[in-house]
Amino acid sequence: MEKLKELGYDNDIDGNPIQDTDQTFYLKHQDIILADSGVAYFTRVAAFLDDMLVNLYGMKPFYSIKSRDDLIGHLCAGLSPHTSAAVLCRIIGFTKANVGYAHPYFHTAKRRNCFHPTTNIVIWDSFSKRYSKDGLGKIVEDALNSKSQSMKQLDDFTERVDAPDGLHTFGIDPNTQTIILKKIKYFIKTKPPEKWIRITTATNREMIVTPDHNILYLDENEKLKSIEAMHIRVGARIPISEKWDPSLTDIDEMISSNYFSEKIKSIESFYEEKPAYCLDVEGNSLVEKNVLLNNQILTIRCDGDEDCVMLLLDALLNFSRKYLNERRGGTMDAPLVLTPQIDPREVDDEAHTIEIVNSYPLEFYHAAERITPPGEVKIKTVKNVLGTPEQYSGLPLTHRGGSIDDGPIRTAYV
Repeated sequence: MEKLKELGYDNDIDGNPIQDTDQTFYLKHQDIILADSGVAYFTRVAAFLDDMLVNLYGMKPFYSIKSRDDLIGHLCAGLSPHTSAAVLCRIIGFTKANVGYAHPYFHTAKRRNCFHPTTNIVIWDSFSKRYSKDGLGKIVEDALNSKSQSMKQLDDFTERVDAPDGLHTFGIDPNTQTIILKKIKYFIKTKPPEKWIRITTATNREMIVTPDHNILYLDENEKLKSIEAMHIRVGARIPISEKWDPSLTDIDEMISSNYFSEKIKSIESFYEEKPAYCLDVEGNSLVEKNVLLNNQILTIRCDGDEDCVMLLLDALLNFSRKYLNERRGGTMDAPLVLTPQIDPREVDDEAHTIEIVNSYPLEFYHAAERITPPGEVKIKTVKNVLGTPEQYSGLPLTHRGGSIDDGPIRTAYV
């Protein structure tokens, strides 16, 4: 308990001073909880780093890990696959579950998966009242070159640009099962993946995505679900828009349409040296953030994925660009840049829709009975406190639970 106090955990979620292990505390936004299965690995890495300091550099050991509790408080770098931008974090505890627990800000501060540049996205310009079906690569490059939109360099290889006003795409509303307009918020360009995956349907519609891109599919109960492209199988059914005619000028006719499903007939991977592109659209859940491609396929827009954690000294001491392969992909999975402090305003906006209330008002349950779209429900969220000191305070709980080790400790992914 004294160690927790040293690390800034002074009060529990009720404001009571720290006293015993039965109290519940808000996890700080850059603290992580490691899986027990990773403790032995981190202990060995720490010992190796200490040996390097002593035997190669003539310095004193830094870690001197004797037990797993000695790891608490040490800094790490979190890095998503195929990227080069790490985020600083700190070990605060351990779990029996074969996962890594962290704050939503930490998870959403990292990367997205992407589409192939030739992917045609159906876009509606509400100002000109016209459709377009250009390749996503061209759309993003035009936005980047226009210099009229706000741009941000996320890391050495990744650029983000705000979408021009009035640009919308189409997607399924999971509640009504019909096609609706969705506002495009921004576009992203990043380096080529190690491989692309081409998915082809029974009628030869195809989409090309990175291996970790989430694909929209229908389960045995006709429910819309998502799965990474690397895990989807031939025979899976994906949604297809009933109506997409670029000659249509009646927007109401387009958005009143429904969808059907087609089976995947082939899946193949290939190598191609082309940048990856993605976009983000409005929506509160991953399944809601689906988009319509020009070939009538409906699938998830770009999204985050799994990540790794490394001891910070390992990233600093055992890194040099001279170690990296000069071939394509050689800089992937290497921490070329480090984000020392997370700004909640800059993380993926899925984290901005988290409710920050201690209980739901009666109006919330009435809205649920009416199947009201989430965006129309008035409730305090992270978005309401961005840019204020409250954005870093604990996110309140509506329902208290027990130990995080009481539930399942292993998922199908591992």
